[in-house]
Amino acid sequence: MYINFELLKEKDLDIKSVLLLQACSQNRTEDLGEFMSKNWNPLDIQLLYKKGLIEFIKGKKNQSDFSKARTTKRGKDVLDELETPLINADDLKVFDWLEKVYKDSGKEVGNRKKTKMYIALFRVHSQIDRNKLGLLINSFLKDDSQMEYSHRMEYLFFKPSSVFQVKFDIEQSRLYQFYLNNKEVFDNAFKKYD
Repeated sequence: MYINFELLKEKDLDIKSVLLLQACSQNRTEDLGEFMSKNWNPLDIQLLYKKGLIEFIKGKKNQSDFSKARTTKRGKDVLDELETPLINADDLKVFDWLEKVYKDSGKEVGNRKKTKMYIALFRVHSQIDRNKLGLLINSFLKDDSQMEYSHRMEYLFFKPSSVFQVKFDIEQSRLYQFYLNNKEVFDNAFKKYD
């Protein structure tokens, strides 16, 4: 799990609050009331309520506030935002280089904003960045067996399995699978960039 600590500060939250917010989110499908009551106090949950990040369902009379706590839409958005890395200057350099490669070869670029975000997410989840990422991408694009998966730049780093999937999943990245299938070769090649 990636946590954007800069955003954590901006949202005036601490790690303990984020974990409680995540537990409230999971509370919708599993009762974590007892677990939460052992690890947090009622003031912690009230703080999230005052910030508009959680709400309480009606529930049963014998249920505690912990069992009845659920994330609001705002709370879900905060959790999603906290898991999204910041796009850095290196990500933008990779994007600019790759966009030129795609345009020169007559391929589609797609959604520029999403692609930049996917580059940052790929970097964080794979721990492959800068020149190492450039080498991996170059190898992927030159591999004839991967050509059918690289017509649109937006999908190079991640292509959702359905229209309902919105969360980045590194395991569904063709580029990452290409890396894993050739891990030893790439890891040895990456050593010159360390």
